Amino acid sequence: MAFRVVNIVGLDFPGTYLPMMWGSYEVADPAKEVKYDFKYLEGRRQFGLKKPAIFTKDDLAKLFALYCAKTGQTSFP
Repeated sequence: MAFRVVNIVGLDFPGTYLPMMWGSYEVADPAKEVKYDFKYLEGRRQFGLKKPAIFTKDDLAKLFALYCAKTGQTSFP
């Protein structure tokens, strides 16, 4: 399966940890239904792109609000 990334947003944490949410859709999907994936970077190391990010409830709410602000949505689906 091939996916196309639509949006990526991340939270600015102190230090080198960058948790992110990626919005993407499967290229073959005619409806282009957006699917969400949670990843992270730790400094310049990319191993977090293959592992899930972990969020507190408050940080997840911030991430959803940031996604809405960046994409112009009024609420997160």
